[in-house]
Amino acid sequence: MLNRLGFRSRLLLIVLLALLPLGLLAGLAAANERVASRPLELLLVLLALCWGVACAWWLGDRLMAGAAAAAIAAVADHGTEQQHAEGFALAQEQVLALIAGGASLQQSLDAIVLLIEKRSPGSLCSILLLEGQLLRHGSAPSLPDSYNQAIDGLQIGEGVGACGTAAYRKEAVVVEDTERDPLMQNFRGLLRTYGLRACWSAPVLSGLGEVLATFAVYRRSPGQPQASDLESIATATRLARIALERARAETELVGSEARFRELAENVQDVFYNWDGKTGRIAYVSPHYEKIWGRSCESLYADPNSYMEAVLPEDRYILAHADELTRAGGVSDVEYRIVSADGQIRWIRDNGCGVLDAAGELVRVVGTARDITDRKLADLRLASTNRALEMLSRSCMAINRIDDETGLLAEICRVAVEVGNYRMAWVGYAQDDESRSIVPMAHAGVEDGYLATIRLSWREDQTIGQGPAGRAVRSGKPAQSGDISRSGEQFHWQEEALQRGYRNALCLPLHDGQRSFGVLCLYSDEMLQFLDDEVGLLQELADNLAFGIGSLRARLERSRSQEATRQAALKVHEQASLLDRAQDAIMLRNLDSTLRYWNKGAERMYGWTAEEVLGRTMEDLMYRRPQVLATAMRQTLAGNGDWTGELEEVARDGSVVWLEARWTVVRDEQGQVNGVLCINTDIRERKRAREEILKLNAGLEERVQRRTAQLEFANKQLEAFSYSVSHDLRTPLSTIDGFSNLLEKSLRKAITGPHAERSQHYLTRIRAGVNQMGDLIDAMLSLAQISRAPLQWEPADLSAMATALLGGYQEREPGRQVRVQVEPGLVVQGDPRLLKQVLGNLLGNAWKFSAGTEHTEIAFGHEINAAGETIYFVRDNGAGFDMAYAEKLFDAFQRLHSPSEFPGTGIGLTTVQRIILRHGGRVWGESALGKGATFYFTLGAVKF
Repeated sequence: MLNRLGFRSRLLLIVLLALLPLGLLAGLAAANERVASRPLELLLVLLALCWGVACAWWLGDRLMAGAAAAAIAAVADHGTEQQHAEGFALAQEQVLALIAGGASLQQSLDAIVLLIEKRSPGSLCSILLLEGQLLRHGSAPSLPDSYNQAIDGLQIGEGVGACGTAAYRKEAVVVEDTERDPLMQNFRGLLRTYGLRACWSAPVLSGLGEVLATFAVYRRSPGQPQASDLESIATATRLARIALERARAETELVGSEARFRELAENVQDVFYNWDGKTGRIAYVSPHYEKIWGRSCESLYADPNSYMEAVLPEDRYILAHADELTRAGGVSDVEYRIVSADGQIRWIRDNGCGVLDAAGELVRVVGTARDITDRKLADLRLASTNRALEMLSRSCMAINRIDDETGLLAEICRVAVEVGNYRMAWVGYAQDDESRSIVPMAHAGVEDGYLATIRLSWREDQTIGQGPAGRAVRSGKPAQSGDISRSGEQFHWQEEALQRGYRNALCLPLHDGQRSFGVLCLYSDEMLQFLDDEVGLLQELADNLAFGIGSLRARLERSRSQEATRQAALKVHEQASLLDRAQDAIMLRNLDSTLRYWNKGAERMYGWTAEEVLGRTMEDLMYRRPQVLATAMRQTLAGNGDWTGELEEVARDGSVVWLEARWTVVRDEQGQVNGVLCINTDIRERKRAREEILKLNAGLEERVQRRTAQLEFANKQLEAFSYSVSHDLRTPLSTIDGFSNLLEKSLRKAITGPHAERSQHYLTRIRAGVNQMGDLIDAMLSLAQISRAPLQWEPADLSAMATALLGGYQEREPGRQVRVQVEPGLVVQGDPRLLKQVLGNLLGNAWKFSAGTEHTEIAFGHEINAAGETIYFVRDNGAGFDMAYAEKLFDAFQRLHSPSEFPGTGIGLTTVQRIILRHGGRVWGESALGKGATFYFTLGAVKF
């Protein structure tokens, strides 16, 4: 069958066979990298590798049977210049078959050299193999052995002959004449001896560009290579590369195969084969007994018995892996078991499900490896790294935070977020009777745990037997590696387990020789805290204790400094205040000498402090020195205070009348050590008093005279009011009466157009009379308001407004009016007059909004920026032009005609008088057609 293949097909097959071990070797190398973790893959790769090598060997042997003799014959007998290209290609095919058939490297290299020499008559070829930095003899059957020995071990480098330079440059080097080319200057004698005048050398490079060897062509006469020579050299280097890489691959394959066999025989993993049909264990390796601590027979008897050792919280992992392998997938999981000796072991399980053609599970094969040591090392490294990170972060927090509560909270937060603890808290040990431990801060999953438990550091109490109490008492870290097994050593076991706490470490906070608190860390794993980790965490706790002490010392120092600063500031402020006082303030010792003299005393008397301190000044300041002694004695003899008037003398000799207020001064022990004298200059007061006495002498007479004038004016005003009420109303009543009789007569006697005109005139007359009467009533009311005394009592403005608006609605039930009255507006004032104010304002709002389809009237209050209470009445009626706002409160000033809105023009004037009498003010704001708002305030003025 092989003979029937074409030339190109046979050539491709031979190359593939030659490179097959290289591919297998690459796969084996990849497997070698994973073999430590996947023994199952190792077995599969070994099987595939052996099959590939066997196939390659068989095919090569078959090819060798028909190709070896042909290759030698072609090399020995058929090398003429007229050799056709097909013959040369056939010779290459035979050399490749020789290589693929497993011929030795020496045979392959000799065949390559002879192939080129036959194609290029007159050429002497050589192959030098690279070993380190040296070129060693490989093949040169046509060159003398003595020459080959002379160049064996040639150094690679620039200028080291054609071959050494070609290997160094990784490119072809052509020496046309060895006698002239400088590359050959060190080898000319040798070359001359053997008659070699030209040398063309090319490096043999691997697929990765690595130098494997050099191929050289020697000629006995100078010259440069022709195109056919270059083609031959390229063919030789290509064939040499294939032969060298195959030889290297076979060498490495043999070594790797031996290493993998040794590894497979000594792997300490558990190999298992589980029958998918019966569910039984077909095979389990003996190492199962060492890892699980259970016999293989027990697993054969009960295939699920291995699950009894798996931690309950990890069993879901195996359930998921079982789903994958039953579906024909591959699982790679890690879980924990409890071995027979009670130790927790980590297992890495690799399983593979094998399905038949129908997709049914045939078996599950896999390996289980004990990775406890690696896992513990990883956990130890991770825990140490976490502890270092916590230590670093806590140091930054201690340097950054200047608040003790904030520092405790931050350390707990760092422990949870960086240390990955489930909960962390800090507590302070109390010196009370129960020696309790009080939690101060916490972070993480607490869920009311700290509020539920009570902790103590008393040794004779059960709540003091836990790690927190032991840590405070001993001053050393205390832990509970497995809270579920701690018994009496962890009193609040059930509460802790409910919140997922499995492990606890308590670290004392030291203050000198005493432990004043504890930092407690809770983990959700049952692993013991490692010594290195505990050491780092205790260093964290020590740093925290130092930080707390520093904060407290800093706080105490700050308080002390602040107290000192405040005291100094207070003294300075007091002295400054005393100096600014107009009074003369001085402090006398018990012997009457002065020890303080303020600026007021300097201004009042004229002496400076330097002139008087340490002296009594009794001869200079008093006309009678015994006055000072008497005042001092009275101050000290009484209850420590004395007040009176003194006559003293200033520096310029002027008399100073003083009001003296003297009091004793005591030291820190409460002993009297001086007298504080505060003297007020009352000279102006005395002069004013004398002036008042003079004025009072004539004041009584002026008051009586003014009172008589006021009484006379009031009587005149009352007489005027009576005159207006009686004298003006009498003619008005007469006009109104006779016009009424005239109207009745005209109705009977006159008919026609004249009757209507007459009736109109009479109506105009009567309206004028009524208006005049209203004006008279308004004037009398205004006069009474200005004259009547105010009755100050609580007045409910909200109730008044509600009653007034209710009355308006009863009189006009057909109007659609929306009323808003703010409740609870109670003020102090005259209820009668305030009701009149609201009557005028609300009446105006009702009247001037009559033309609005939907009337809105509101009464309420607001507070302005100055805190003043302002009351308002607001409507959406006709409004007014603000240009005439100043005339609103003038008597008889109207902004609307009587035909539009009736009225006297006295209402707002009345409102203003009443508000002014109450010490307030009133104003209005409006715009035509947009309603009006009237505001008023109420003061405390009574008149």
